[in-house]
Amino acid sequence: MFKVSDEIKQQLKKLPALPGVYMMKDIVDNIIYVGKAKNLKNRVSSYFTAVESHPNKTKSLVVNTVNFDYIITKTEEEALLLEANLIKDKKPKFNVMLKDDKSYPYICITREKYPKIYKTRDTNAKGDYYGPYTSAYSVNKFIDIIGDLYPGIRCDYSLKNIKQLDMYYKLIDVTYSTEEYNRYIDEIASFLKGSDIGLKEKLIEKREEYSKKLAFEKAIEIRDRLLALDELKVYQKVSSLSGDDKDYIFIGTSKDYICASIFIYRDGNMLERENHIMKFSIEQDLPSVLESFILQYYAESTFIPHSIYVSQPVCDEVVNAINSISKKKVTIIHPKRGSNKKILDMLRENTNEYLEKFYDRIEREEKKKEDINVILSSLVMKDTVDRIEAYDISNIFGYLSVGSMVVFENTKKKPTDYRMFKIKHVKGPDDYSSMREVLTRRLKRLQEKRFGKAPDIIILDGGKGHVTIGLEVVREFSLDIPVLGLVKDDKHRTKSVFFNGKEIALEKGTSIYNFFYQIQEEVHRFAISYHKTLRSNALLHSILDEIDGVGDVRKKALLKHFKSIDTIRTASIEELKKVEKMDAKSAQNVYDYFRKR
Repeated sequence: MFKVSDEIKQQLKKLPALPGVYMMKDIVDNIIYVGKAKNLKNRVSSYFTAVESHPNKTKSLVVNTVNFDYIITKTEEEALLLEANLIKDKKPKFNVMLKDDKSYPYICITREKYPKIYKTRDTNAKGDYYGPYTSAYSVNKFIDIIGDLYPGIRCDYSLKNIKQLDMYYKLIDVTYSTEEYNRYIDEIASFLKGSDIGLKEKLIEKREEYSKKLAFEKAIEIRDRLLALDELKVYQKVSSLSGDDKDYIFIGTSKDYICASIFIYRDGNMLERENHIMKFSIEQDLPSVLESFILQYYAESTFIPHSIYVSQPVCDEVVNAINSISKKKVTIIHPKRGSNKKILDMLRENTNEYLEKFYDRIEREEKKKEDINVILSSLVMKDTVDRIEAYDISNIFGYLSVGSMVVFENTKKKPTDYRMFKIKHVKGPDDYSSMREVLTRRLKRLQEKRFGKAPDIIILDGGKGHVTIGLEVVREFSLDIPVLGLVKDDKHRTKSVFFNGKEIALEKGTSIYNFFYQIQEEVHRFAISYHKTLRSNALLHSILDEIDGVGDVRKKALLKHFKSIDTIRTASIEELKKVEKMDAKSAQNVYDYFRKR
């Protein structure tokens, strides 16, 4: 019978009765399920109550969950969209994959001389998009309101010039000048960006006008429209189509710790939350802590977004330093109002929640971090070990070899620094040569200062042979970086560490074993996720490119007939010859190619 751990029980007691998103995590800290909740306390607790009566899939989720995190949102709508963003990015194994953001409606204002306003789920056309919205009904209502308030604004016609506009106005018996048309468009756009000036003012004036005339039915209709506008304006903090990359940073404090929390937005979607814990020092003030953290965090980062929003103003010297590091224009802003201020408010609430209710967890994690750092520092004879890079080579059925690199800093995963190397100069499944190529390319970029900071340790998925290759490459660049190998047992589970010519057994259940196991699982997971993207037909063409006598026409014919590369790989010569456009020689070439892999 399954027993809920004491740690989970303690976490459940601290859950808030607020809307938000929860993330179930497994033993290696991977997110295995993302869900939304109107009431986080009730929803998450329900998983760990009467576990034996749950359906098998839910029971399996609970059994595999050793930890969970959550993000508080202001509304259920925010939780719904944040859930979709996280599922899309993290691809948790217990989630059913959702459609992308185009399953939610947007409001588009086209970019043309006489802009058109309409609802859409397709965001490819040129225009300014607002949303996504969780209620298609609210969007339709908004379009109706625009049609009534601004009858000369197009919601369903495409007009190219003033002549067509005149014809349109004759049709609806309304006339706007070009200046009026653009002013009304600005009013509508301003409302969609969060301002109540203009659009709502017009409705309020109409309501008061009808009330004075005792036209109460009309006044009630206007009231309902105002309510509809308020419903549409349930602000969505977690998704946009601006395509912007932004970071939001808040510094929170408790009696012993400082927490620098970050919301990471990429392409307009929130993809990551990071909590960085530091020991509290009485001499430090929050602006100084923030400035110090910004400089350390971005100093050797592989990517710096164009915009960084912060909870305290920072001095010009810090801004100039980040611009110098980035070699592009970066703005660091302390917003006092508007949408970015609201996102920082949400981050502040989550940071304070983390510091207040997860003090015990922070203490345990800090102790575990210290233990791991002591062991690693003693093993490789270094004072500190901050950055670890782990590498693995993988392939699909012996071809399309790739090298994956994952990064851990201060024992925590750093996904923004992960990289994938498509093997360019090695033919066939040759792990040693592929590893040599990957490490050479990575360290060359380091030497050219084109790729982050140097690792304190390099970890390879393999034993003596892989470590020998790794050390040779490191020495070729005159670097002094320890190289470790993680060795697996017959059941493909982490068994030992190869270092300094010796294989060192790892005791299961210890902090260092769990840490190495997490690294090995993460580098493997990252490689698998990349291979899934390579299985699309467009990229599978690159496999068939290597076969003599198979051009574009035959590639398309093979994929159309067999549907997948694996089916082509196992096909007989006779089956290959039956494909349209294939002859005996090309069929033999395809057959031989896959038999030699």
